[in-house]
Amino acid sequence: WALPFIRPSQVRAALPEGYLARAGAGIAGAVAACPEYRAARTGMGFVSTPEEADLRPLLRQILRDGKRLAVPL
Repeated sequence: WALPFIRPSQVRAALPEGYLARAGAGIAGAVAACPEYRAARTGMGFVSTPEEADLRPLLRQILRDGKRLAVPL
């Protein structure tokens, strides 16, 4: 038997309203709680697309903490 093919757009459409924003906030909180993050002078991330978890809270936290922020161009 074979598993049905599910398009990523179908998965995203099924997510509850606000899920990606909550996921991004959870990621930021989890990262900020890590001792490795607290000891780091530089944080790395990426600017997410609308289909991905919103990482802006993490990027803002890195800057608020006085760390250097590196993102790909």
